[in-house]
Amino acid sequence: MQINQSQASFDNFIASAFVIPDKTFKEPVANKNPLVETPFTPLPLGSIEAKGWLLKQLELQRDGATGYAEDLYSELGTDAAWLGGTAPESDWERPVYYLKGLIPLAYTLKDKDLIATSQKWINAILESQREDGFFGPANDDWWPRMVALYALKDYYEASGDERVLPFMTNYFKYQATHLPTQPLKEWGKMRVGDNIDTVLWLYNHTGDEFLLDLSDLLAGQGYPIADLFNNNKFQDFGDDFHPTHTVNVNEAIKMPAIYYQRSHSKNDRDAFQAGVKNLSNHTQITGMPSGTEMLAGISSTQGVELCAITERMQSNEEAAMILGDPHIGDALEKIAFNSLPGAMDKQIKNHQYYSLTNQVESNYADHGFKQNHSNGMMPSPTSGFACCRFNMHMGWPYLVKNMWAASADGGIGVIAYGPSKVSVMLKDANVTINETTNYPFEDQIKFDITASKKVQFPLKLRIPAWSVNPTVTVNGEPVKAVKAGEYVSIDRKWKSGDEMVLQMPMKLKTTTWVNNSIGIERGPLVYSLQMNESWQVENKPIAEVPGFNASALGFNEYSVKAENPWNYGLLIDRQHPEKSIDVITGPMPENPFEQETTPVKLVAKAKKISTWGKSANNVEAAEPPVGPILSTEPTENIELIPYGAQNLRITYFPEVTESLADTGAAKYEAEQADIFRAEVRTNAAHASGRSYLGGIDFAESYVKFNQVVVPKAGNYNVDIWFANGNGYNASTGKMIVNGEVHSLKYQGTHGWGRFMATKIEVPLNKGTNTIMFMKDQGFYELDYIVVRPLQKKGS
Repeated sequence: MQINQSQASFDNFIASAFVIPDKTFKEPVANKNPLVETPFTPLPLGSIEAKGWLLKQLELQRDGATGYAEDLYSELGTDAAWLGGTAPESDWERPVYYLKGLIPLAYTLKDKDLIATSQKWINAILESQREDGFFGPANDDWWPRMVALYALKDYYEASGDERVLPFMTNYFKYQATHLPTQPLKEWGKMRVGDNIDTVLWLYNHTGDEFLLDLSDLLAGQGYPIADLFNNNKFQDFGDDFHPTHTVNVNEAIKMPAIYYQRSHSKNDRDAFQAGVKNLSNHTQITGMPSGTEMLAGISSTQGVELCAITERMQSNEEAAMILGDPHIGDALEKIAFNSLPGAMDKQIKNHQYYSLTNQVESNYADHGFKQNHSNGMMPSPTSGFACCRFNMHMGWPYLVKNMWAASADGGIGVIAYGPSKVSVMLKDANVTINETTNYPFEDQIKFDITASKKVQFPLKLRIPAWSVNPTVTVNGEPVKAVKAGEYVSIDRKWKSGDEMVLQMPMKLKTTTWVNNSIGIERGPLVYSLQMNESWQVENKPIAEVPGFNASALGFNEYSVKAENPWNYGLLIDRQHPEKSIDVITGPMPENPFEQETTPVKLVAKAKKISTWGKSANNVEAAEPPVGPILSTEPTENIELIPYGAQNLRITYFPEVTESLADTGAAKYEAEQADIFRAEVRTNAAHASGRSYLGGIDFAESYVKFNQVVVPKAGNYNVDIWFANGNGYNASTGKMIVNGEVHSLKYQGTHGWGRFMATKIEVPLNKGTNTIMFMKDQGFYELDYIVVRPLQKKGS
């Protein structure tokens, strides 16, 4: 990359080094014809300020991982390729990932130092453009430039820098010319939605029609992404791992919705929610699909990658605006308030590459993941592979940037709730809305309106589907037709001093997970067993800048161990958890994700399960025993706290009972089934009971469970524990339930004899049933199955 060092360029740098938005109230830029008119339009960066606990997260990020990133990582040093240098690994996605988070953090906080830091990178990028429009380091990969374009888009919205629009126009002309002979590949082919997103954004600012054709060209060169999500084809690409790579999946899920704005296709429009449904065979209690790094089923011993969390948050933010579906906002909050803080330390200095629902230790281990990283579950500035340490920075800032959006009918609406202030121009009036709340740690949100003049517009509130008897009042008067799971629109003349209050009562509920385990939720928060965490420095990262003492500032690699018992089962009425769980609320601290001061705790009834221990690697908790489990152990009170308030946790609890009733939940070991042309393999450390079935290699091979007994007829979930060591190639099998054939896909696992879980819903008869497994294409091994009742509606 060549950087122009002319005096003019230097003057531009000085002039723009401390660009801070000079106009508080900005008008959003909606879609131009022929693009679809979307229910919501993003507000320009800088329109929304964080307040309260949410502001604290941004400040911790500024004073921690983001603020010190350039001291910690050589890819961000003065010799970075995106700055014109030659540092190893600095010419691809890592610096621009970091920049994508740095810019919204800097301009949301209006922090001059962060703005100056981001300006250094922006100027280098802008000055790197060649005459033909290409820019950046010498590599010819389209993908990292897609990330850089997001940074430029956000920077333009915040600063109004006139260099950006012609820069992007020239680059997109280069793409239009060169894509036919240099098509998308690999990462860019799967993440093409990011490219289309910025193309359509530029079209809305310039109206250049060639951009519409470019969006079509890009969509045509990508994977068949709408088909992937609509028809569950993630494992249909053989050795090509890209369509099952968890970051790709969570990033690409927004692509059909983005392109729908151009295509007007129902197939594109519906792909997001179809994808949510089809990913349910991987989805965990926090709303995130498992992925280590490939989609990883429903097991509690499979984790979630931090990159996937931040990408899925952005996907939900954008899809919620394009589609107007309030359920997407519900899902966004669940991920943001649980998965995101749960994957970082509470000072936002160190991160975990993978985080698990049931994680009782963070240490070096063979975790059995498809992509193993021995330190991938340890809080560290260098945990796992090097992508997440750069991509994590956009999580909180992008949430704030996208909490509010302009509505198509001239108003404004909520995408996600949290303490904030939004300033926007609506119908020639400057409007500010202060959102005062400790949500999601409390259930009341207050909105105070300030306007430069009386102005009529609709204000749209997303009413979460989980809320019980929600209410809205304006100046004390109740609003009619407030329904959970919908938007309520209050269209009136607003004036300064108007006050609106949203009350969303939170009810405890149980949800059912792998091996019939129980999860506890209240509002958007998931609750986990409070752990006594012991943190020990294992490795002190070497500072990249002489004299910078990273360790003294808390940037270390830590092992974390639980110093309390964790092998509890819940004594609970699944339909009425409030009968055995007390909700304890306390004062709101600055940072609610610190375990000691988190403002909401639950006290539940539980019993220890002496047979529940760790997995074979002696780090992860073993899979939850299948309950209900009859127990004579003493009943204890245990405390549950929000999922994000610690790094160790038990979230999927077995159920214990004092009087066993037949619920239909049971575990069936494959080696105890009726088998033909298959073989029992023993002394297997990673198998249940150290035994499993292999050699299911022939067309006539079968594994028949003849005594599957349930108390009543109906649909049940069957959890299937399988292994497929054939790389990334999925195998298929036949599951025959009382004579009815069901098809199954078994994705690649960490190896043969290393098991993963999937689930399928099937009808069973009252009494005895037969479930038989046979081979189809490829090979697989079976460890055991679990039959469990479906979650009852409303619980």
